[in-house]
Amino acid sequence: MRNLHRLEFTADRKARKANTPNISSVIVSLLISGFTIFFTISYLPVLPKIHLPMTFLDLGFLILPATFLAAIATRKLVRDIKNLWRNYSRLALCQTSILFSSLLLLMIGFNQAFYHENPVNNFNAYVKHREEIVALLHSGQLKGEKQSSTDDYNRGIKISLPEKFKGLSRGGEVRAIANGGVLEVIFIHSTMGFGDGTRYFIYRSDSDERKISFFIRKQKPPFVNLKKLKNRWFYLALSY
Repeated sequence: MRNLHRLEFTADRKARKANTPNISSVIVSLLISGFTIFFTISYLPVLPKIHLPMTFLDLGFLILPATFLAAIATRKLVRDIKNLWRNYSRLALCQTSILFSSLLLLMIGFNQAFYHENPVNNFNAYVKHREEIVALLHSGQLKGEKQSSTDDYNRGIKISLPEKFKGLSRGGEVRAIANGGVLEVIFIHSTMGFGDGTRYFIYRSDSDERKISFFIRKQKPPFVNLKKLKNRWFYLALSY
């Protein structure tokens, strides 16, 4: 009987020790959370600034490591919650809160990334900023580099956007075409698939969609999707 009692006591003591949080466990939680928050802030639009929409490849290369990281963090979070339930302590509460908040931040980041992938959402989010760029072009405050090409698209002026507006167009540049007193400004939203097409936001001062420079080009792409977003503003998707 004495031996049996000793075995039960030893097993119970080991079980309690296994369920008791320690500093190393908190360190692991902090490391996982740190990497999760790094991914979120570095690659996903969660901060209040103009973000360039991600392409198909951007999202693909981001989702793989972020999903793996989230899976590890979720597994540890479930374990920490069980530990917190059995043995409440400030240490267990701390690491559980750290992991939960970092995963929540990651989900918010993904939600914002996919939200801005929709061209209409991105346009509505930054329409005032794009109109500010157009106003600067109308007033002649933004200067650019003239293109010598005879192509109706490339013959315009390539303009580098001010630093805080870089996210409004791919490469931080827009193209402006002035013809007969009409100004056309082309913003690039994103590429499609593996470079099979491109999405644009186009401002045209006369609001005449039939005269958009892409439609005057000799070689037209087989797939065209044109949508009027508001007066003088259009969304254009060209794919090949």
